[in-house]
Amino acid sequence: LRVIDECLHILPEKTREIFRLHKLEYWPISRIAARFGLSEKAVEYHLTKSVRLVRTHLKEVMGLLLTAAGVF
Repeated sequence: LRVIDECLHILPEKTREIFRLHKLEYWPISRIAARFGLSEKAVEYHLTKSVRLVRTHLKEVMGLLLTAAGVF
């Protein structure tokens, strides 16, 4: 989780909070939308943006770890 926390800190606050609520606290999109006064599509946009960043960051970290371990 520390690696995810590191990359979430560069996200805008609202995007980071939406990711945290949905992916870590398992809130449904409809509940998040109501909390922030957003449409469900807007919440999905924030989730897509954050998941893409987390995925990219994790790939970079894994590449560095594998390189350091001599796998590549």
